[in-house]
Amino acid sequence: MKELLWYGFPLTLSVMVSLVMSTIDRFFLLIFKNFDSVGSYSATYDFTSRSLLFLIMIVNLAAFPLAVQALEKEGVEAARKQLNNGAVLLFMTSLPLTMMIIYFTPEISNFVFGSAFRDAAAVLMPILAIAVLLSGIKSYYLDQAFQLGSKTINILWPSLIAVVLNCVFNYLWIPIWGIQGAAYASAISYTLALLISWYIGRHTFRMPIPIFHIMKILAATGFVIITLHYAKIGSVIIEFVVGISVYAVLIVLINFSKIKKYLARYNVKIYTKSLLKSENYQIISLSKNREKI
Repeated sequence: MKELLWYGFPLTLSVMVSLVMSTIDRFFLLIFKNFDSVGSYSATYDFTSRSLLFLIMIVNLAAFPLAVQALEKEGVEAARKQLNNGAVLLFMTSLPLTMMIIYFTPEISNFVFGSAFRDAAAVLMPILAIAVLLSGIKSYYLDQAFQLGSKTINILWPSLIAVVLNCVFNYLWIPIWGIQGAAYASAISYTLALLISWYIGRHTFRMPIPIFHIMKILAATGFVIITLHYAKIGSVIIEFVVGISVYAVLIVLINFSKIKKYLARYNVKIYTKSLLKSENYQIISLSKNREKI
């Protein structure tokens, strides 16, 4: 029981700290600005967060149990190989979605938000999209190092430091830049939290970072954005469909680490089986493999 509490309680605290991190800027906006600013910021933040984190969580739910299973059955290197596969899939889905949100910000603002929030959303959404992406990568990938390494207490430090910095940045920047200052504070704080999580985590359980694949994904995404910009199709729906299609073709052409193998690994049947098998022994297996890392 003591081991379970020592492992699980920091994770509970981490969720609470993350909640504070995502809401503290709204209190500063209320102090320095007004309810209208809080409403505009909250509407834009919540829409962007749910759009991106929903996809990131799906990838995490599929990939993380497979990594735990690999760690239990085959050891650390097999787990890292599985994590690398999951990381490629994470970046391959989240990076283009982030860029599409940024590119279609004017259209999304006009279509989704009412007249009271529209102007603020058009300004905030690109900044918050980057902030949410960094938050998702930290929470649903880099922070897994502390779970796999059975040192979950260390998961608190990046988030706590980020909360303190976020408070400082909000205090300094909201009076200067207004509602944009809160967005900048979130983006910078999440960037620093990600870097701190990576730095501490590499001494606990080294998470693979597929730099070469990330560069290819960025190149493919950039090509799609440039194509849409110069094609000037006119219809937002057609532009979105064309963008997705071009990106899918590029993925097949440049063959991101045998993408067919990834899609086969993460189908519903395999995910369900791995999740059912792994959830019962996950905490125990992590403690057993502590000496192997």
